[in-house]
Amino acid sequence: MVELTNGTVMNRLNGLALIGAGALLMLPLSLVPFSNTLPGIAILLLSTGISQRDGLVVAGGYVMIVLTIVYFAALALLAYGVGASLLA
Repeated sequence: MVELTNGTVMNRLNGLALIGAGALLMLPLSLVPFSNTLPGIAILLLSTGISQRDGLVVAGGYVMIVLTIVYFAALALLAYGVGASLLA
């Protein structure tokens, strides 16, 4: 798994992943459980994996980013469904 931490392309991709996780962390969802925890864990794993050159930890950070996106998408679909039912 060292391939996730070596090379210029991977360093830039990892940096973009950190920026994306930071953007997810900034979403104003303060009352929603885990809305800051999931991207925070992703940032923690990515930064630790990059600094220690541990590809497995970096892969865990990418998994947490995907889980965060899935969680936020489920919340958006739930909010849409509630809003649609209120209008019907």
